[in-house]
Amino acid sequence: MSIAADDWRLMNAEHLRGLSFELKPYQRWSENWDHDHCAACFAKFAQTDVSEDALHVGWAAGEDHPHGAAYDWICEDCFSELSVVLGWRIVS
Repeated sequence: MSIAADDWRLMNAEHLRGLSFELKPYQRWSENWDHDHCAACFAKFAQTDVSEDALHVGWAAGEDHPHGAAYDWICEDCFSELSVVLGWRIVS
């Protein structure tokens, strides 16, 4: 799939260029947060005990994120479509 240079999701996620990501169950980054959003498309992430209609698995930013691991999340669709353009690396 080809992504247009002006795709709004690219602009939203540009700050994550070149970072590593790990596919895993969503865990909130802070006890003060009850949910999060995909850094590209804003899809909602939450733990199952908070919201059943949100995403519960996604790509969590790795240790190389300026704020630390799992600070930002990317949904599976956006990761699939944007990872090559933004140079995201997969870690396990």
